[in-house]
Amino acid sequence: MYSNRWSTMPTHVIPRYQALPLPDDRAVLDRMPGSGVPVLRQVWEAGDAVPYWAASRFRGNHLYDLAADPAEETNLAGGAAEAAAAGRLASALRAVEAPAAQFARLGL
Repeated sequence: MYSNRWSTMPTHVIPRYQALPLPDDRAVLDRMPGSGVPVLRQVWEAGDAVPYWAASRFRGNHLYDLAADPAEETNLAGGAAEAAAAGRLASALRAVEAPAAQFARLGL
């Protein structure tokens, strides 16, 4: 996983075990795609600590038509709607000059 997870946002209100893991020697200074905003990027590897909100396992994509299905009962992932959404996402990432690693991470 690549992340711009470190910022000046205060996190002193949550316990250290729930906070974002600190960067280590794998972190590099980079720029937010499409801008000059500096960010730290670091490869997350198996076994790395993750914050509490990222600790669940990936269980597949979810895509819902909120206008037609506000209760999110019909998952449209795996069909034409997901392919169209992936195309729009890839176009948006190209527009902000996202790095190739981001396309690979998202399977685009």
